[in-house]
Amino acid sequence: MRLSRVLATVAAAVSFVSPLAHATAERFAITWSGEPYGNTGSATGEVTLDSALVGTGVIPISTIDDLTITVRGTVYGDGTFTKSDFSRLDFAAPVALDLTRDLIGQPLGNGHVFGDTSGLGGDFNVFGIPSISLHVPAGTGYFQMVPDEYGGNGIDPLRVTSIVQLTGVPEASEAAMSMAGLALLLACARHRRTAGQR
Repeated sequence: MRLSRVLATVAAAVSFVSPLAHATAERFAITWSGEPYGNTGSATGEVTLDSALVGTGVIPISTIDDLTITVRGTVYGDGTFTKSDFSRLDFAAPVALDLTRDLIGQPLGNGHVFGDTSGLGGDFNVFGIPSISLHVPAGTGYFQMVPDEYGGNGIDPLRVTSIVQLTGVPEASEAAMSMAGLALLLACARHRRTAGQR
């Protein structure tokens, strides 16, 4: 009888969270290099966002879970910048990308690859909030940003050279589903143990 109550509780919990369980946050590592433009600047960053937003275009910063970019080796604009420094992220791809490998260089079926700066290769860019910091990096072309763009120095452009998925980050609903499954397994094991003692 107690097992049936446990099973009913688990079933109710699963039915409550299962509509929410489809969303997964994706975490990406991004690198930028000044080498294509003849400078020694570089940047690294991480962004975490809902998998449904990958490649969709202009993404408001409020819908992004986390964003951090660290710029080094530039004349102006070195530093670490976080989600609160930016207003939006552009992450556009005309086709679905294979998230299991580096996104840069993936063919798009239109004679271009993701990362092509012609405008036909999608886009990945960040845009800062000048009222918060004049030194925040900002997009100036497809897959290109300039450190200290709003400060007026606009030198040392950096190009995206790699975007790699780090891990999928489980949503709270997935964690709840896992806990419900664990509770069910424990209840079954306990029921077997007490049934064997009778």
